[in-house]
Amino acid sequence: MNKKPASSPQEATVRPSEHYASLATQALAKLLDRPASLPSQPNGAFDDLALARLCDAAMTIDPTAQPRIIDELLAAGITREVICDRYIPAAARRMGDAWCADRMSFAEVSIGAARLQGMLRDVMSPLADNHKNPKSGSRILMIVPDRDDHTLGAMVVTSQLRRVGISVRLCLGLRPETAGSLVAEHDFDLVMISSSKVEGLETVKFMVKTLREEARRSLPIAIGGIVLEDNESVKTLCGADLATNDPVKAVELCNLKGSIRSAS
Repeated sequence: MNKKPASSPQEATVRPSEHYASLATQALAKLLDRPASLPSQPNGAFDDLALARLCDAAMTIDPTAQPRIIDELLAAGITREVICDRYIPAAARRMGDAWCADRMSFAEVSIGAARLQGMLRDVMSPLADNHKNPKSGSRILMIVPDRDDHTLGAMVVTSQLRRVGISVRLCLGLRPETAGSLVAEHDFDLVMISSSKVEGLETVKFMVKTLREEARRSLPIAIGGIVLEDNESVKTLCGADLATNDPVKAVELCNLKGSIRSAS
């Protein structure tokens, strides 16, 4: 079996380095002529004890452990944005590494990743409340296909995009026909598909084909996720416009900078 963490931190953002998510958000903000929402992190440094405690909280059966560690991180001066973009993905990556080294079982990693995802939702909730009315008219459809359980990275990128003023509709476990209906009914500027399974590329290919057929107009489509690590020909195989784990490149693909400026 090709080992991948049950909810990898890098469907679309953070895998190249531990501080990549922070840099990506700052780059997005620069691209969109908006102030970055994340504070700078000197040398991408982590509080190792805080990260270890976050991992421990994700692995315990104590239901109070997860909200308690979030409160502790916030009390320590670590912002919600940094917890969302850096600490939770790093914790998921650490669990995935432990699985690959046979220090954790698949079941343990799956349960831990699910708890991290729950913590991510809790951390993101106030951030989402602050961005319910995006300042731009740009709209992105973020898709995690049906039967693909790697959703953490898509959620992180969705939060990043929303914080720099883009409206994002996040759809988890979406089937191609449902995706087609969405683009037929709504006018999106870009579709981003996060995929983790090479064996699921046929589904992604069919989804891209369906999106092309049903979209109201020419619609840029970008594919990202763990699948890019296993197959360099994803763009060609699936008929997408771009295959990347860099959200900045995806935003550039559909010229959202121009659409945001025209909406200001």
